[in-house]
Amino acid sequence: REQLVNLFSVLNEKSQINAAVLVAEDGDILYQGAFGYANLADKCLLQEDSLFELASLSKPFTALGILQLAQQGTLNIEDPVERWITGFPYQGITIRNLLTHTSGLPDYMEWFLQHWDHNKIAVNQNIVDMLMNHQPQRYFAPGEGWLYSNTGYVLLAVIIEKASGLSFAEYMKKSIFEPVEMRNSRVYNRR
Repeated sequence: REQLVNLFSVLNEKSQINAAVLVAEDGDILYQGAFGYANLADKCLLQEDSLFELASLSKPFTALGILQLAQQGTLNIEDPVERWITGFPYQGITIRNLLTHTSGLPDYMEWFLQHWDHNKIAVNQNIVDMLMNHQPQRYFAPGEGWLYSNTGYVLLAVIIEKASGLSFAEYMKKSIFEPVEMRNSRVYNRR
């Protein structure tokens, strides 16, 4: 514990850390602290209970949701995407391809930014609809390469909704966060 206190004190003194930190071993908290700013412009300090957007760190939670549904027999990771998303225009892509970033799907970020009304807040289904309507060219055939894919994980979230009958946020809460007592974790929707 003393080494952790020293480490984070030095990092903080040198302004080399901006984080909320918790170090635990076997369920026991060894150290926790908060350093730096939650909002630099307002000089609002980080707290130990500050909230963070996880961005791509949410992908393992999405994958876990899919694997739970597969384990329950609700879906199969070898299912083609079009089984769950009617009219999906990219044939031959399986849920496994989405999970492993081997779908070859184009990344939605660039073309979505070009075509989306920036006065609106998008949800996953908006991205799916735009993908289906614009059908940008894929990078490679399914399984023929690997490329990190935000698009694939948007599709996985939609598949979780269709397979479970719940919103993505409700599924994550009910099936992942509550069972492991992640009381302060949630899927955040700006709407």
